[in-house]
Amino acid sequence: MKKTLNILVTIIVIAGLLFQNIAYAQENIAQNEYLSIIGPKIENLKGKNDLIRYYNDLKRIRRNLGSISMNSNSTEEELNQINATLEFYKQEIMNIDRELESHKEYYKDSLDDVYTAEMFQIITDNYLLSIMSQQILIREMNKNTIDSRNLFYSEYLIPVYYYLTSADQMIAYIDLYFQIS
Repeated sequence: MKKTLNILVTIIVIAGLLFQNIAYAQENIAQNEYLSIIGPKIENLKGKNDLIRYYNDLKRIRRNLGSISMNSNSTEEELNQINATLEFYKQEIMNIDRELESHKEYYKDSLDDVYTAEMFQIITDNYLLSIMSQQILIREMNKNTIDSRNLFYSEYLIPVYYYLTSADQMIAYIDLYFQIS
């Protein structure tokens, strides 16, 4: 029995070394002209420069949102300062959202412009919801609500991270698969 098992293992190892390509079921994408790693190609954007500016502004705001530091030991004064900062970013995002609405109305005959503006508005909506969730958390922390002060286990952080992650995923999708020309 032991001898049979040794022979079987030896055959499997030798077969694996001799027939290496059998184990790989990967298609060569470069040779297949029907496959593309690029998502929808947006052409003929009439307001391209404005849309790119809005998108870069959203990415800048996201980087700045990452620098906000709140913890369970934050004082009421620190929380109020954080709330003021969040309110500033909320106003900036709302301005971008209004600009995107105007862009969609102005270029309503351009499907590419409307489509791109809608995608960017998904980001603005999610960032706004995340910021408002943080503001609710700050309000509850100022009231010393039991659940809000224990941030690691707090249910108040669930929507904050959900909406933030959702917007981040949309940005990652646009960065990786979206081609504007």
